[in-house]
Amino acid sequence: PEMPVVAVRSFANLSGDTSQEQFTSGISEELRSQLSKISSIRLLSRSAVERYPGAESRKLASELGVNQIV
Repeated sequence: PEMPVVAVRSFANLSGDTSQEQFTSGISEELRSQLSKISSIRLLSRSAVERYPGAESRKLASELGVNQIV
């Protein structure tokens, strides 16, 4: 069977507090780090995903050929 491909989008800071930007960035990075340890999935790089800022998830999945988006 084909290995599932996963993309992790950056989390948005919805608080309005700019001091929380580092926190939301850290959550995204930690999630990528933990998912990268799972050998049964292929995790797309952050740079590949960030080439599509603000893109609708369906379009992102289609463009990048991913099965799951977090």
